[in-house]
Amino acid sequence: AIAGDVQLEGLNPDSLQGDRKIMDVLQNCGASVSTNEGKIVVKKSGSLSAFHYDCTDMPDLFPPLAVLAAYATGTSEITGIHRLHTKESDRAKSLTTMLDVLGVQSSIADDKLFIKGGVIRGGTVDSFGDHRIAMAAAVAGLASLEKVTVKNAEVISKSYPSFFEALKSLGASVTLSHETNR
Repeated sequence: AIAGDVQLEGLNPDSLQGDRKIMDVLQNCGASVSTNEGKIVVKKSGSLSAFHYDCTDMPDLFPPLAVLAAYATGTSEITGIHRLHTKESDRAKSLTTMLDVLGVQSSIADDKLFIKGGVIRGGTVDSFGDHRIAMAAAVAGLASLEKVTVKNAEVISKSYPSFFEALKSLGASVTLSHETNR
């Protein structure tokens, strides 16, 4: 939705899994989403619009939705942020810090995350030891003005060890480096 087209296979579009709701958010903010013969196709279609969404029951959607909101014109509102403070990191703080480094305005008020989107500048962000923050930062870099570097990106191995290979297979420019902390 932010950097081109992708076709996903092997996913059930009628699944009861809460995370499938991201397809609704994508459509509501202006992306093209279609299903056909067991395939889901998401296409970038012009500019994305800000959205409001309640993620209380789907806290794992916060990171990808925060990136989507960063590319959407206007201010998006994602509610249910209280569910993020006890994840692998304080995911609410991690997301706002990541967005700030990437040049995106965000704020937290009550149980809501507000993101003023448009363009991601780029920069070097920390994963905060959180696999979902690392993946969100990498996805943020797909259409950023400058490169996005993710420190401690190997944490993605917790949930999706082949994530960077998958990004490469979609045409993303990914460079992996291993620094030794001494």
